[in-house]
Amino acid sequence: SGLLLPEGARDKMNVGRIVAVGPEAEHVAAGDRVIYRNYSGSEIEWMGVEYLLIKEEDLQAKVLA
Repeated sequence: SGLLLPEGARDKMNVGRIVAVGPEAEHVAAGDRVIYRNYSGSEIEWMGVEYLLIKEEDLQAKVLA
């Protein structure tokens, strides 16, 4: 299984790698690559590294390849 994307859609995707999850996360784990909605989450900086905090409901897909 996978995603079929129209020409140019890859430039518009928000893709990231999960570095940590909370105890209630059901469908994702640290290390997963995911596609998430535009304008979702809150940007934070911790120890000089920028992160995006995103609710699991704002994730659109898990990238399997």
